[in-house]
Amino acid sequence: MTRVARYTKKYFDIILVSLLYPALKIPGLNWGFPGTLHNDESNVIRSSLGMRFGDFNPHHFDWPSLYFYINYFLFSIFIKARTGIQMIFGVEKMKDLLPFWWGPDLPFYYLGRFLALSFSSINIFIIYILVNKIFRDRKISLLAAVIYGIGSWTNYISFYALSDTALVTFILISLYFSFRIIESTKIKPYIRSAIFAGLATSIKYHGFLTCLVIAAAHVVREKSIRSILNYKIIVSAITSITFFFIGSPYALLDWNTFIRA
Repeated sequence: MTRVARYTKKYFDIILVSLLYPALKIPGLNWGFPGTLHNDESNVIRSSLGMRFGDFNPHHFDWPSLYFYINYFLFSIFIKARTGIQMIFGVEKMKDLLPFWWGPDLPFYYLGRFLALSFSSINIFIIYILVNKIFRDRKISLLAAVIYGIGSWTNYISFYALSDTALVTFILISLYFSFRIIESTKIKPYIRSAIFAGLATSIKYHGFLTCLVIAAAHVVREKSIRSILNYKIIVSAITSITFFFIGSPYALLDWNTFIRA
């Protein structure tokens, strides 16, 4: 049995839940069209689409930039695929056949919402893994994942092209490695947790609070608040800052605009 098959069998129940979750919600992603019902959706989509002209500086830092780049990557794939198809069949024919997908704006709102929903689906799986690591009980883990999936906030935010579900993804991964800090004396869990804490901050600024969990896990591990002045914590802080700027490079390259924001 291959590793993929072994893990599929082991986590079949949560994989099924994670796949069913977006499948049930995809038909509702076009709600509110042709209008958009959340102002922040327009900010995300326009900032992401603006990068297709080669300018990767968002020129505003009310939000960090990483989620714009993730959206831009998805949009680029879609634009190239759409261009290839219309070169074969013709623009007018495709506009007549699939008018929604050949529209100027709404396809990108739909894709942005699909991306947010995909992150929610990933979160369901991560919550299962994280809770199972803490309680060592698959039933409790599955229950926790399902509660997240049916929660009112999750269902509300998953239907918008916003960065909140992606923020939760990076926070959860960072938390997973923070628990590894408690179990291990090695520096690897610190670095891994800090990487995702930095990326979470690069999704939304308050993701930096995840860094406090790294410090808390270290204190729990060492059983002393004084141990906070430790090289592992310093390395974690530097790593988090580094990966924040990797996710939002123009916060550094366009420092004056960033600091004014």
